[in-house]
Amino acid sequence: MIQLDQTQQEFLEKRRKLVRTWPMIGLILLIGMVATLLWLWIQQPLLINPYEVVDRLESGSIENSTIALMAVMLPLLFLICFVLLMIVVLFAYAAFANEKKHLRIIDILTSRER
Repeated sequence: MIQLDQTQQEFLEKRRKLVRTWPMIGLILLIGMVATLLWLWIQQPLLINPYEVVDRLESGSIENSTIALMAVMLPLLFLICFVLLMIVVLFAYAAFANEKKHLRIIDILTSRER
């Protein structure tokens, strides 16, 4: 029987824990995102519904202060989106680094069996 050292056992146990907990965490995140979108669509349509913005602009029912605020917020939101995209890419790097470590452990195990 092949024995793993302590760091390899800890690594594999962390991966097992992540795999067990991810479906629940992912579902909670998806439900939260959908709930937030629905709340925004109903309560704050100017933040999320472009058709509402166009209709109000055409009817002239948006105050100048709101238009100014939206003009200031747009660049800020784009910056936030780019930061979030960078974070996703960094998480992907971390995930691939973990997978590389996992593959090394598998390689060690398969080479000892031969």
